[in-house]
Amino acid sequence: MKTMKSVTHNIDQARVLFKKIDWTTPKDITIKEYKAKKSPQQKGLFYAWIREITQHLQDASVKITENQVKELIKQEFGPKIEMLGYKFQVSTEDYDWDSMSDVLMEIKVWAVTDLNLELKVKKGILHEA
Repeated sequence: MKTMKSVTHNIDQARVLFKKIDWTTPKDITIKEYKAKKSPQQKGLFYAWIREITQHLQDASVKITENQVKELIKQEFGPKIEMLGYKFQVSTEDYDWDSMSDVLMEIKVWAVTDLNLELKVKKGILHEA
């Protein structure tokens, strides 16, 4: 059985997609609101900042690894899902564009206020007021 996954932004594109379906057998169709995945630029910035923060902390004689900084950031600023009364961290692989933007903004503020570290960012990677 062939699975078709597509993102469309208008009804005409959806009609074209529906015409390509073999309707001789029953189908299970799911339509949901599209959420943009995080961008490669956001992912690159996230890991660049982890390296920069790790180096900053190590220069201040803090014994910490990049993986520990990443886990700290996920714990403090990452999105969580609630299930059965427990909160679970979302994997960074599952962040969408909005949640990654929010996490990056939180990291930027934390770095300035708590670490006295000014992190640089290119325009268009974050939601900015």
